[in-house]
Amino acid sequence: MVASIKFLNRFFPFFFALDEHNNLVNVGNSLAKVLNWNGDPLPASDVLRLRFPYEVELSYQALQDLIGAVIIFDIKGKKSQLKGEFAAFRGDSQTLFFMGSLLLNPDENMDQLQLNLADFPSNDNSSNLLFSLRAQRAALEEVTGLTRQLKEQQAEMRKVNQELMQYTHAVSHDLKTPLRNIMSFMQLLLRSLGPLSGPQQEYVDFIMQAARRMEQLIKDLSTDASIREQPAKFQDVNMQRLIEDVERGLRSEMNAVNGKVVFSALPVIKGDYSRLYQLFSNFIQNSLKYRSDQDPLIRLEAKQEAAYWVFSVADNGIGMDKAFLPKIFKPFIRLHSQTDIEGSGLGLSICQRIVEQHRGSIRVDSEPGKGTVFYIQLPR
Repeated sequence: MVASIKFLNRFFPFFFALDEHNNLVNVGNSLAKVLNWNGDPLPASDVLRLRFPYEVELSYQALQDLIGAVIIFDIKGKKSQLKGEFAAFRGDSQTLFFMGSLLLNPDENMDQLQLNLADFPSNDNSSNLLFSLRAQRAALEEVTGLTRQLKEQQAEMRKVNQELMQYTHAVSHDLKTPLRNIMSFMQLLLRSLGPLSGPQQEYVDFIMQAARRMEQLIKDLSTDASIREQPAKFQDVNMQRLIEDVERGLRSEMNAVNGKVVFSALPVIKGDYSRLYQLFSNFIQNSLKYRSDQDPLIRLEAKQEAAYWVFSVADNGIGMDKAFLPKIFKPFIRLHSQTDIEGSGLGLSICQRIVEQHRGSIRVDSEPGKGTVFYIQLPR
């Protein structure tokens, strides 16, 4: 055993041993310096605090079950900023040995840690350890400073985002009333003027078109702000019933262009019903809006892939050039002019945000003249 102790002191100068009464009965030379240990048995609880595993108490019986595992201790006393990582093994029937090394504890106040060569025996191992401890302290101080800066920047970003959301809500709300007034008084003016000439009617149409576009833009801005600000409310959502509800809500729009939605059996998933309703309603509305000369036909399916459901929404519309596909989920990106197809340019951006809130992903495949397919991957 004497030879073993010499070996441990040479290569693991911070080792320690516990007897069956949970007392320190042997301590490495360097750890003895740190603890000012005089060689007498010392209750382990006076100098050690178990950091990991958290569910294990610091007792001889419990520590026996951790033989062969790496255990992390806080070293109490004058070097309270130190922690140790030790591997446990059995010395004899009454003694447990723990060999390892000390590290700086980033959870403690680093400014109070003072180390010098007098704290350690004068050998190469101790000198190297001291150098390592000082290097760790410098690195941790740098990381702590960067972490503090990052937290401050994150707090500032949260504040800016919150102010932006409040601003968006205020602007959206304040613009609704004057816009309604413009549209209402324009209708009253038309009634009082009677039949208009060709140019006059064209001017009125321009005004009403611009007002409708502004109304849609305000609505989408308000929706986007609400989705950003309010967390999703997850519950069981029967997708079969949800799509049926979407179809009923869009019935007048679909009848106007002779559109049809076809879907097979759909699963029940965890999600926010109102946002998933908005998501699939937006896809179907897009299919109706970007229709070709054919009657709009939208096919909706769901397939299992590993831990996900992959929903597909396919149409027979005008399609898109593949060069534009990476851009379509960005806000205010439009591939067509307002005179051709009305829209705010926020619809697909809102869709992507909803899917991301559901911890999913979205992608699109399309080709001019061959329709578009959206793939929505959502956790099962």
